[in-house]
Amino acid sequence: MMSYYTSEIPDYADVFTVEEWWANINCGAFTDWDGSGCPVKDGKMANETFFPSDAADLPVDATHIAWFNK
Repeated sequence: MMSYYTSEIPDYADVFTVEEWWANINCGAFTDWDGSGCPVKDGKMANETFFPSDAADLPVDATHIAWFNK
């Protein structure tokens, strides 16, 4: 089975734990207008983008988010 998490995380991404990402969403610091993120596990990033409004659909095994500001 091919892994969902296959990409290197670029240097320009900000990496947050999933909990930190949720906290930023809940306090209004991150909105869909601010940027988007890709789920991360074991130091590799998935090639799927999530906006804060999609946060409930984040894969449950993701441990971090590679965040990309607009």
